[in-house]
Amino acid sequence: MAQKIEGVLTGIFIGSRIDSLITQRKEIVRVFDNGLEGDRHTGWFRGADVRAQHYPKRTKIWNSRQVSIVSDEELKKIAQIMKVPEIKPEWLGANLCLKGIPKLTLLPPGSKIFITSCYSGLDVGFQVTALNKPCVGPGKVIQINYPDKTGLEILFPKAAHDKRGVVAVVEHLGCIQEGALVTVWIP
Repeated sequence: MAQKIEGVLTGIFIGSRIDSLITQRKEIVRVFDNGLEGDRHTGWFRGADVRAQHYPKRTKIWNSRQVSIVSDEELKKIAQIMKVPEIKPEWLGANLCLKGIPKLTLLPPGSKIFITSCYSGLDVGFQVTALNKPCVGPGKVIQINYPDKTGLEILFPKAAHDKRGVVAVVEHLGCIQEGALVTVWIP
């Protein structure tokens, strides 16, 4: 039997620059059938990278990583482990930040995330495809934001283990806005 959890969308972030991991906060965003408007991860296909080692680098493969989602609760746990005041979603390149889903990263693939749409009666839907494994990229950004602390770049992957959020694909398009109700269905 499916389990239902409710939360709130606390942040929407768009990464429009290919040369930067950092995303920019937006209050409202249109969700297309293949990603978020203006985000570098939007698209049906992506180039193979270290997460798809079966293929040569940059081979065109299905984009199962259209949207990156984190939770306020897990970001706070990462910050506590790293002994820093906060970890911002945009430092991790996240697109959506949720509150009320404390074990977001442990959602199994196939879980559904529904967000109340700004302009239609149907919720915007996402399907979780995988957990987002931590890497040193966000650690570099965190280190820049806390220059007085050393070793944060290397500490981040360990601190974020099973707390880095999930990646997902769009299941139903629409428009989302900060503060919207989020409903998660776990199969």
